[in-house]
Amino acid sequence: MRIMTDKQAYSAMFYVLDQLWLLTKSHAIGSLLGDLSLLADGLPADRAMTEDWRQAVEHALSAGEAPTLEPRVMTEQQAYAAMLHFLKSPYMVTDSAEMAGLLETMSALADGLPADPAVSGYWRRAVEYALGGGEAGKLELNK
Repeated sequence: MRIMTDKQAYSAMFYVLDQLWLLTKSHAIGSLLGDLSLLADGLPADRAMTEDWRQAVEHALSAGEAPTLEPRVMTEQQAYAAMLHFLKSPYMVTDSAEMAGLLETMSALADGLPADPAVSGYWRRAVEYALGGGEAGKLELNK
């Protein structure tokens, strides 16, 4: 069982969405990536994302038995659940058919991991990226 922090889970979510954007060039995903991108201070461009992500993590941790290592640490499955909860939050849900299709594609199996083989591959690479020290995208403003 792989364990990750909430920051690593955020990075994994960003990685998955970035890969899906590269594949689809979806405006909805691109806009979301802009909001999720980190500024120089380490916070998302849209500051509301910080609280939304915290709530998604808390939801994922309370839905199953959280590891006892330390607060805000979760399994890979809990990280995936946090991402799904975050993307399905009322703030995120749009009338976009693209986003509706994305959420359907990202559904989870009973073991908590992605049902779609392509998404499963993205998620596996995203977890490796995040656990290897990769970070969510950073916006460099005023260069």
